[in-house]
Amino acid sequence: MFEKLKEVKLHITLSALLTVALGVVLVIWPGEVASVFARVFAVALFVCGIILLIVSWKGFKIGVPAALMLIIVGVWAFAYPKALNSILPVAAGVLLITHGVQDLLLTPRLKEYHADRWGMTILYALFSIVCGALCICRAFGIVKLIMIIIGLMLIFDGISDMVVIHKYNYFRKQYNKGQIAENEKAAIEESAIDADYREVISEETDPDNSF
Repeated sequence: MFEKLKEVKLHITLSALLTVALGVVLVIWPGEVASVFARVFAVALFVCGIILLIVSWKGFKIGVPAALMLIIVGVWAFAYPKALNSILPVAAGVLLITHGVQDLLLTPRLKEYHADRWGMTILYALFSIVCGALCICRAFGIVKLIMIIIGLMLIFDGISDMVVIHKYNYFRKQYNKGQIAENEKAAIEESAIDADYREVISEETDPDNSF
C-alpha cells in the first residue's frame, strides 16, 4: 500500500512539473508552439490517410473516400497550421479539468487528516476546472493570446498540484504520527493495568500476607 501511494505521489508530482514546463514554453513561444503542434497533427492525418488508402485499395474499396479525405485534410492543415491552432486550447482545457477533478478527489483526505485551510484546495481545483472550461468554450479567437493565457493557467495548475500533494503528504504524516502516538499511549495504559493486576494477584497468593 505504501509503495502504491509513493507511485501515485510521484506520478502527480511529475505531471505537475511537466504541466509547468509546458506552460512556460507556451508563454514564451505561443505562435511557434501552436504551428508546430498543428503541423505534427497534419502529418499524422496524412500518414493515417496513406495507410488507410493502401489497406482499402487492397481490400474494401469503401475506405478509399475516407482515406482521400484524410490525405487532403492533412495537406491542407500542414499548409495552413493556424486553422488547427484552436485544437490546442481544447486539449489544454481537458488537461486543466482533469487536474482540477484530481485535486477535488484529494480534498476529503486533507479534511480527514485535519489539514489547515483544506478548503483552499477546493478553490484551486475549481479555478483549474473553470480555466479548462474557458479553454474549451473560447478555443476560437486570437491564438497567441490564448496560448499565453493557457500557459499561465498550466503554470498555476502545475504549481497548485505540487502545493496540494505537498500538503497532502505533510498532513498524512502528521495524522499517522497522531494515530501511532494514540496507539502507544493505549498500549502503555494497558501494560500499566496488567502490571497492577499482576501485583494484586501476587499479593493475594503470597502466603506471608495471610498473617
